[in-house]
Amino acid sequence: MSYYDFNNHFWSPCDVCATTPKAEIKKRFLEILLHSLRQMLSEGQ
Repeated sequence: MSYYDFNNHFWSPCDVCATTPKAEIKKRFLEILLHSLRQMLSEGQ
């Protein structure tokens, strides 16, 4: 079985994330987290 080198075929995380400000990533992450928590709480009732 041959080895597939993903590093040669996909963008690195640094290249992808460098275009988005860290504050925006953090804000989006928190929005998704809060939405998920609300969903879990509403399903538990």
